[in-house]
Amino acid sequence: MSCPLLVFRVGYMPFYDGVDTITSGGAYIRANGVGGEMWNFHDEAGRCYGYVMTKGFAGIDLRRLDDTVSWEENDEFDGVDVVFIAKKPGVGQVVVGWYNGATVFHKKYRRCSGRKKFGDWDTFDYLCQVDAEHAILLSEDSRTFEVPSASVDGKGFP
Repeated sequence: MSCPLLVFRVGYMPFYDGVDTITSGGAYIRANGVGGEMWNFHDEAGRCYGYVMTKGFAGIDLRRLDDTVSWEENDEFDGVDVVFIAKKPGVGQVVVGWYNGATVFHKKYRRCSGRKKFGDWDTFDYLCQVDAEHAILLSEDSRTFEVPSASVDGKGFP
């Protein structure tokens, strides 16, 4: 069986390693100038924790990846490839990085708190995790793979 694939559209940042300038993204980022994805490629004790805002903060429905399993809230699905895309200013929607073989949680955000603060945040929520060595963040110059959008009810989906 091939690896399941998720695509997370996030706000745009150069590094995703903590509090910094973030553009694009959704209404929360526009209103607050921050978002949980700011740490998606931050190596925290050998792990990276992936965040994307889901509608109603409902999390990921793993039945969309494998409907043969009776998933319960907070169940884990290992071996999922997660691609992060964002709208790069002046360019368009591009791939910014990915996780190879991540663990994704069913309909439940988990909360990371730890030995240190994350910029101005003591904790942050996440939907997937991966060993940091399997988290690939492209340099700004390498973010050239454009992901076109198809208009669906006024929203552009990849």
